[in-house]
Amino acid sequence: MQRRVAAARAGLPDVGLHTLRHTAATVMLLNGVPLKVVSDILGHSSITITADIYGHVTTEAARDALARLSSDLTGGGTPAPD
Repeated sequence: MQRRVAAARAGLPDVGLHTLRHTAATVMLLNGVPLKVVSDILGHSSITITADIYGHVTTEAARDALARLSSDLTGGGTPAPD
């Protein structure tokens, strides 16, 4: 229950811990943090687990998805790339 309270205080009342964890890992990878470091931070027992879960994240696809998300969240302020 503390997690929900902390998320609500951060302005994220409907976001669960799993979503925050996945988002943090994805953002770290998109910002060039080595897979091994992300794996260690997440507490995975092997880098293979992290690679299996996040290996599909490519820079181009992620940038496109984030641009679209930003556009949706800001009411169209940032146009999504074609």
